[in-house]
Amino acid sequence: MHPDLQLRPMGPDDLAQVLAIEHRCHIAPWGEMVFRAEFNAGHSFLDVCCIDGKVAGYLCWWLIAGEMEIQNVATDPDQQRRGIGRALVAHALTTAVAAGARRALLEVRVGNVGAIGLYRAFGFRDCGLRKRYYADGEDALLMELDPV
Repeated sequence: MHPDLQLRPMGPDDLAQVLAIEHRCHIAPWGEMVFRAEFNAGHSFLDVCCIDGKVAGYLCWWLIAGEMEIQNVATDPDQQRRGIGRALVAHALTTAVAAGARRALLEVRVGNVGAIGLYRAFGFRDCGLRKRYYADGEDALLMELDPV
């Protein structure tokens, strides 16, 4: 991990910065209420990666019945290619395994080649395809890492 990167749990005070990144990165961004619901869900974990105290990326993941599932991850476009996504995924996987996860799952847009490459670098493999899964008609690639 780059020495300038700081990982920590996301808090309500981070929400404005996270929402700004969310809207810059996603075609169908999560709204404030979705993030607030994740704060209150017992199975949900939210982490941020900061540079000089400013949120540069975030990751939301769930842990249910021994399975970790990545729900949402994004890096500020101005901060990409600095290891932020890699640090967030590594941290989430390590935390999930320590909490008892035996398998990790995710879905990603088939056109998001950067994210797919990142996940494959961690050992994730393709395990399915959801045709026209996203509102704009793009397919979702399902990936798994088993065992974690």
